[in-house]
Amino acid sequence: MTDADGKIVAIASDLTQNGPFVNTDLFEKAGVEVPESWTWEEMVTIAKEVQEKAGTEFAFAMDKSGHRLSTILSQGGTYLVQEEESSLDPAAATTALQPLVDMINDGSSPKDFWLDSGTKYAGANEVFLAQQVPVYLSGNWQVAQFEANAEFGWTTVPNPSLSSGGGFPGGKFMVGFSEGPENQLAATFLQFMNTTQSQESFITASSFMPTRADLTESGVEYPVRNEEMNVFIDDLGETPEETFAAAYSPNFDAAAQEFIKQFAEVVAGNKELAQAMEDLKAGIDSVVEQAG
Repeated sequence: MTDADGKIVAIASDLTQNGPFVNTDLFEKAGVEVPESWTWEEMVTIAKEVQEKAGTEFAFAMDKSGHRLSTILSQGGTYLVQEEESSLDPAAATTALQPLVDMINDGSSPKDFWLDSGTKYAGANEVFLAQQVPVYLSGNWQVAQFEANAEFGWTTVPNPSLSSGGGFPGGKFMVGFSEGPENQLAATFLQFMNTTQSQESFITASSFMPTRADLTESGVEYPVRNEEMNVFIDDLGETPEETFAAAYSPNFDAAAQEFIKQFAEVVAGNKELAQAMEDLKAGIDSVVEQAG
């Protein structure tokens, strides 16, 4: 992470990746095979089949998050922002999000979930842990807690595809302050924490993914759910580069808040999806303009 002059301003210490979890016990109960890959249309069809045959309340759930919704935008070939520019294609966004809206409207995906708590983040992991949904779109940070708390069989599968596949990245950064009283010690610590050995220890203990090229190339062996974690890592190869320019944009958080607000209007029945995406585009344009 560098500034315009090439000066390092932060170290990317781990990656995260959005992607789906499936309840394998429910799939087995329904007599449905867990797919190795799927399109969005196939995922919806399969999830609803498992819902019907296994008797769950919902077919599909995802976190209430502009970041998670951006996974669907990316799969549809559009993004809220690109670096410091507004970039949403409302028509592409409408096409990409329509299957989710249809599931919410027909009751196969939670509705009230999107209307509570304003624009604040809310996870749908409790619905998944209660075995009331066979397919849950979240991310690799759930692996450790599901391993500890899920009383059923589960696994991870690649993201569904629209015009493209892959997920939407996140992650964390380590930063030292150059004017601090121990700035050299801070720099030494940052370097130590992100050596090959240290980063590997950190990410395998926390179920995150590497940022170092050598670890990405050599592969990482996770002590817990190695196969499931590597589904997320493999899916990074299907994830467009533009997702990183979107996720790490200084305007992303404000744009994502606007995204949740507009999407909730659709869920509440106050707007048609196409109009909400046009309004979202206008809102993002305003965010970028105000940010200068």
